[in-house]
Amino acid sequence: MSQPPRPPAEGIYRRVTVRMYGDQRFMRLSPLLPSGQALWMYLLTGPHTGPIPGVFVAGRAALAEALGWDTQAFQKAFAEVLSEGLAEFDEKTRMCFIPNAIHHNTPPNPNVVKSWRAPWLQLPECDLRRRIFDHLQSALSEVSDAFGKAFEETCGKPFENASPKASPKHMAKQEQEAGDRKQEKKTSAKRRPIASPAGSLFDEFWSHYPKRAAKKAAQKAFDKVNPNRAKLDAMIVAIKAQKTSEGWTKDKGQFIPNAATWLNGERWTDELSVDLVAAPANSDYERNQAMLAAEAERGRTLKVDPDLIRAAKATSEAARLRRLGAATGPAPIASLLPKLDEAA
Repeated sequence: MSQPPRPPAEGIYRRVTVRMYGDQRFMRLSPLLPSGQALWMYLLTGPHTGPIPGVFVAGRAALAEALGWDTQAFQKAFAEVLSEGLAEFDEKTRMCFIPNAIHHNTPPNPNVVKSWRAPWLQLPECDLRRRIFDHLQSALSEVSDAFGKAFEETCGKPFENASPKASPKHMAKQEQEAGDRKQEKKTSAKRRPIASPAGSLFDEFWSHYPKRAAKKAAQKAFDKVNPNRAKLDAMIVAIKAQKTSEGWTKDKGQFIPNAATWLNGERWTDELSVDLVAAPANSDYERNQAMLAAEAERGRTLKVDPDLIRAAKATSEAARLRRLGAATGPAPIASLLPKLDEAA
C-alpha cells in the first residue's frame, strides 16, 4: 500500500466534535453542496466515524442519504476522493478507510490505542483490513515505539479473532459463571409448566371455540387448566350447548367471551338452563323427554351434532332432578355427563 503524504509537522490542527452534525443551529444552516472537498471533510469528521481514526463501515447509499445528496452527485464526488488516494473503499464489505485520519487524529497516549481491540475485531475481514493494519502500525510506530507496541499487542494480526489469554483468576470466574448459568437452566426447566401434549388437546378445543381471538392467552389458560380427555369432552359439550344460548347468539356473538376468559372462569361448569333447548323452566320430565325425542329425530334427518343432543339430555336430567327435589337448581353440565354416559 502506498503511503499518502503526511501533513507537515508544523501544521496547525483543530479538533472537531461529531456532535456538531446533530446541533440544531448547524442543521439550520445551508447544507453542504456536492463536491469532492465537502465529501472528504465529511468522511473525515462525520458521525459515522468510530474510535479508530479513519476506519468505518458505511455504504455509498447511506452516506449519500446522510448528506442529502442524490446518488449521481455522490458517486461523482466519491470518485474524486478515491482517485486522489484520500480514501479507500471495499465494495463487498462497505468498509472505508481515510489514510490521513490517523495523522489528523493521533491518539493522545498508548492506552487509547489499547481500547481499540473490540472495534477492531468487529471490522470485516478483507484485503483492505490487512492494508489498514499495516498502515496504522507504521504510522503509530513513527509516533513512538510505545504506540506501535500497543497497537500490535492490542490488534494482533489483521485477521486474529481470538481473545487474549485469560488469567487464572479470570478463568475461574468464567467457570463459576458457566456453572451458575447451568444451574439457572435446570431451575427454569423445573418451573416451566407442562404444555398440552403436542398441542393436540388445545388444538381440538380451539377448533370448537367460536371466538378465535387472543390465541396465545388461550393457550396459556388451557395449559393452566391442563384438562384430561374426559374434562375436555365436557368442555366441548358445554361450548356447543352455550353456542345456542341467547347470550352467545345475541348481536352476532358480540358477547361471547374470549377463550382465555372462558377457561379462567371455568365456564364449562356453568349451570345449564332448559332455555338452552327452548323448553320452559317448569316443564316436567315427560315433556322434556318428548322434546328430546323430537331433537333426536331431527338429528337423524338433519344431522344435528350428537354432542348437542347430549346437552339436551343433560338439560332434561336437570329438570327431572329439580322436579323430584333432588337438586336445588340447575345442575352443572359437567356433573351430569358421566351419569348420562353410564346410563347409555
